[in-house]
Amino acid sequence: MCGIIGYISQTKKIETNLFYKSFLKQRHRGPDDEGFVFENNEHKLEFLKSIDSHNDCKELRDITNVENSKFILGHNRLSIIDLSSNGHQPMLYKNIIISFNGEIYNYIELKNELISLGYKFKTSTDTEVLLMAFYHWGIECFNKLNGMWAAAFYDTSTKKMILTRDRFGVKPLYYYHQSDAFIFASEAKTLLPLMQQTPKVNKDVVLNYIKYMKLDYSNETFFENIFSLPAGSYLVYENNKVCIEKYWNLAYDKKDIDYTDAKKKLGLLLKESVSLRLRSDVGVGALLSGGLDSSSIVGLCSKEMNRNIESFSAVFDDKSFSECDNIKKTEKLLDLNVNYIKPKENDFIDDLDDFIYSLDFPVKSMSPYAQYSIYKHIHKNSSVKVLLNGQGADEILGGYNSHKSFYLASLLQTFNFQVMRKEINILNKDFSFSKRNLIKDAMKILLRNKFGNQIKQKYQYKIFNNESDYDVIQTYAKYENSDIYNNKLLSDLTETTLPEYLRYEDRNSMRFSLESRLPFLDYRVVEFSFSIPNSFKYNIGRTKRVLRDSMKPYISEDIYSDKRKLGFVTPQEIWQKECLEKCIDDVFLDIKKNGIFDFLDKNEIYKIYEEYKNSRFHDYGFIWRIFYLYKWKNIFNVE
Repeated sequence: MCGIIGYISQTKKIETNLFYKSFLKQRHRGPDDEGFVFENNEHKLEFLKSIDSHNDCKELRDITNVENSKFILGHNRLSIIDLSSNGHQPMLYKNIIISFNGEIYNYIELKNELISLGYKFKTSTDTEVLLMAFYHWGIECFNKLNGMWAAAFYDTSTKKMILTRDRFGVKPLYYYHQSDAFIFASEAKTLLPLMQQTPKVNKDVVLNYIKYMKLDYSNETFFENIFSLPAGSYLVYENNKVCIEKYWNLAYDKKDIDYTDAKKKLGLLLKESVSLRLRSDVGVGALLSGGLDSSSIVGLCSKEMNRNIESFSAVFDDKSFSECDNIKKTEKLLDLNVNYIKPKENDFIDDLDDFIYSLDFPVKSMSPYAQYSIYKHIHKNSSVKVLLNGQGADEILGGYNSHKSFYLASLLQTFNFQVMRKEINILNKDFSFSKRNLIKDAMKILLRNKFGNQIKQKYQYKIFNNESDYDVIQTYAKYENSDIYNNKLLSDLTETTLPEYLRYEDRNSMRFSLESRLPFLDYRVVEFSFSIPNSFKYNIGRTKRVLRDSMKPYISEDIYSDKRKLGFVTPQEIWQKECLEKCIDDVFLDIKKNGIFDFLDKNEIYKIYEEYKNSRFHDYGFIWRIFYLYKWKNIFNVE
């Protein structure tokens, strides 16, 4: 797990010292080693070192003492596989140079395949395997990889740069292309100094954040002209032109499969996925909530692989925000060593600016801070450097509360009224959901799916200058000729939910030089999950049915039977009224005086805040978003 960065231009040289200062903004991603390659004044490629490079690089020139260049490629290394200097990057094989962030979990199998084709290896790294695979198969190699990655390949013979990102976008990659300069990096903040201009805000992204809590929904970012390479894609930069192509799309056919066989197949796939993700030359642990997903992972590790890995959990004194009871049951069942971390109010205040800076872009709630606190604790108090995490299961197997209505809509779509009536009765009995509202929501979803994918929606707060009262927004109805329920899961996986959570996962873990691995996002698990009938995922009021049944031998009875969905939550509403009160007061007073951005009405915003203070306005999430946006603007000095 690492950080990558590059600059390339036909005519414009970049100051190497400026490049290095920018590079250091993502040093937390790889503090174990640093390396560079650049084009010198003789138009030859030359490898460079820095003060933090491996001792084996001592004969190289230092990047701070070389001439400016039209091409520089850099790498921060977090050593996970082959901890020796053999893993130093950028790495060269014949005419291909690689700078790589991520892990290729099936690198041993690919290595053996390449050896059978005549290739010889000098290291035990997955980086060398990826480099050889790209040299041999080109872009076709991406579909052979089982892993998470963002990588840059530079062809010295054609001067072509190819960037690639894993299927689901677990690892980030951002780029900026203006005039005759193309730059890219693992984190958007790294690009800001290289743009050599004050960063400007992307108004449309801000409006979607404030109005609809939409984040990470496209390749645009909060910074104007900084883009994210889409997941499952590769980018070719050649002759100052950028071309982006997809190498992978989620394709699946509904399988005619028996439930017992599906349960067995999913269990085997997850076992293989977890086993691959335990490959490491450093300590491996796990994040453990009281939910099904993370409990399944530690259960597989313990009972199938005889690995009682160290686990870490965020808990709160207030039980309404904590899953401590379920965690303790898993701890007892598996005889685990669980570390309980309690995020504190005062810690949050102290960490706030660093938290905002680390996440790059705004967040919808305080929930990512629970994750930040866990990783901070692990970094300070443990030798673990790799963490397994249950992220992704809800998106592929239907774990969110909102999925219930979409499942009912899919039953309505297929005229399966008998099952629909049964499910509604259960939801009414077990969760006190209104039968009338359940039917109403299902019909709305069905009608929008059938008659159009755009609706007019009026925003309730008049805080936008020169904006129409109504917005035309896209809804979930985008995937024709397939069922509503799978459409919703696909949207959550690729657009609405998972991309946002993956950003939190990456920035929080890498802020503390830790690697997070996600077994549920093994592409084989994802493709299989989308191929099975909907009733295997949701049935009799139970979400993730097939996962529950396949993991029953590895989890406690209480978790198997638990129908709640909690996850990493925080007492946000309480904290906003208590420990954060003065900080938020100061922010809104300054907004009243100086505003935030010119398209936001400062007076209307402050009026809403006064109502909030007087308990006449109860949307604390809206207050949070304005507060966070203000803090973000000032930390990154955005115009």
